[in-house]
Amino acid sequence: MNKKRVITLLMVLSLVISATAQEFMFKGLQYKVTSNKKPYTAQLVPLRGVPYPEHVEVQEHVYKNGEIYKVTSIAASAFESQDKIKSIDLPPSIIEIGDKAFSSCKVLSSVRIPPFLRILGKEAFRDCGLIPSFHIPPTLEYIGADAFLLCNGSIFVDPRNRVFDSREDCNCLIHTETNTLLYGCGFSFIPEGVQRIGAYSFYAANNITMIELPSSVIAIEDGAFYACWKLARVVVNGPLVKIGRSAFSRCESLSQINLPSTVMEIGAKAFSKCKTLVGIDLPFDLGRISEGCFEDCENLLSIELPEGVTMIEEDAFSGCERLREVTFSKVLKVIGKKAFNKCESLREVHFPESILTIDDRAFNKCVSLTTVTYTGKDVKLGKKVFNDCEAIQSTPF
Repeated sequence: MNKKRVITLLMVLSLVISATAQEFMFKGLQYKVTSNKKPYTAQLVPLRGVPYPEHVEVQEHVYKNGEIYKVTSIAASAFESQDKIKSIDLPPSIIEIGDKAFSSCKVLSSVRIPPFLRILGKEAFRDCGLIPSFHIPPTLEYIGADAFLLCNGSIFVDPRNRVFDSREDCNCLIHTETNTLLYGCGFSFIPEGVQRIGAYSFYAANNITMIELPSSVIAIEDGAFYACWKLARVVVNGPLVKIGRSAFSRCESLSQINLPSTVMEIGAKAFSKCKTLVGIDLPFDLGRISEGCFEDCENLLSIELPEGVTMIEEDAFSGCERLREVTFSKVLKVIGKKAFNKCESLREVHFPESILTIDDRAFNKCVSLTTVTYTGKDVKLGKKVFNDCEAIQSTPF
């Protein structure tokens, strides 16, 4: 082993020893010194090799070698996946809670966000479904992504907070400057003024049966209502422009949604596995049907593509077992791979003259398909476009 490598290993070992030396136990919990200069401060860190009790009390002041340290933060993953903790008392001295600090504490039902907290890390309370409510203090200025994902509790923001709000007692967490709704639950309503429904903001909120979007909403971001299994009806009142990827995916009870003509973009898998959806009127200016957009919508009966649609992407209608009728736009150019895979009830397909490409297995296992028409002159066919479509007697290609 050369001298340079030995020096490097010694430096790493020194750092490890130094970090370990800065940690200490106090009343059954592990802490780490964060400042050796007055005022001395410490952080609560994950407890190693010892199970946490059902009830945890984090001290405001801890002692090490005769010195008093003020506890000001909770480290990342400090209590992550601790499935026996039922309650945690946090002192008012805490100003920062790290990423995933309480993530997946599935029986945790009692914890209060400290009154002077400034920073709440990403996924801090992810999958803490038994916490009944969250109170956002006036000092909180940063909340990481998915901090309350898979939580069911109501939320209240102190009106003195200048970054976030829960206007009109809406039971939502809203970023005030951008008017983006960051978190909602089964007891929420979306107030006027909100412009964006944030990514995964209502993820698996299983108490929701109906959502009404006010006229101010212009965008529904990725996964906003993902797996809201009881959501049956969505009312759109304004000039909605964008529906993000998987926005309503796995909303298995969704049967009614009105899409205004202003919608320009519907993301991949936006309505996949909406198993109750029978029909939907698509907006006039839509230019494409995105990948997996209606995949496994097994009760979808018919679809009429708006006149502007030039592309149907991969798996767009795959698994729509009861789809009987499809009306293509006159400007359609591309049908992607497995776009109509396993559409077992589809009987007729009439391609417009504009079609240029029909990709691999586009109509794979459409076992009821008997009639295919096309009056154009030139089209590029992929592999096994009509694979296992045994009822077809002939095709025009």
